[in-house]
Amino acid sequence: MKVTVIICTNAPERYLDIVGLIESLISQTYTNIEIIIIIDQIIELYNRFISDSFFSDNNKIIIGLSDYKGLSNARNTGVKFSSGDIIAFIDDDAIAKQDWVCNLLKNYSDPSIIGVGGMMKPLWVSGFARWIPEEFYWTIGCSYKSQCLSKCNVRSNFGSNMSFRREIFDVVGFFDPNYGLIDNNLRTGEETEFSIRALNRIIGSRI
Repeated sequence: MKVTVIICTNAPERYLDIVGLIESLISQTYTNIEIIIIIDQIIELYNRFISDSFFSDNNKIIIGLSDYKGLSNARNTGVKFSSGDIIAFIDDDAIAKQDWVCNLLKNYSDPSIIGVGGMMKPLWVSGFARWIPEEFYWTIGCSYKSQCLSKCNVRSNFGSNMSFRREIFDVVGFFDPNYGLIDNNLRTGEETEFSIRALNRIIGSRI
């Protein structure tokens, strides 16, 4: 199966983070991957990406500009650009372990499974943050203490590490732009709403 990995960004300050993320995706143990970077409405940032040979000279990388503002619209633009059988999403400040894509794919041998996610660990760049207990790591988009660490059915996965079969979008539509981050407006819930809609529409499906 071909896997599309979608990265959405509207943060010029994360440019070097995305370089590190791309390097981690290029070195995946699973190689049938296309990488799509969608810039959320910032034309200057889009021009920086397309003029950088690190991105533009790699035939696995597609760079696009979202027509409408917001994370949900950016994700939807990435899905429309995609050609993979599995669509995976990862945040622009994340680093993927070498077997990330391979481990996601292992679960799709079961046809009832429509979506797969996994653990996200914080990478402290300025030293371990003792002020935040592990129970609250969900507030920074990471796996948290008391979360199930074994394979299990869930309502939805965090957007920083989630994937779906491509045909799910054909069946249930796209992420609802009424939810999700817009600029610094910390709206959430687009992954949850989409996942619930998919589970309700597709009888017997699991995430």
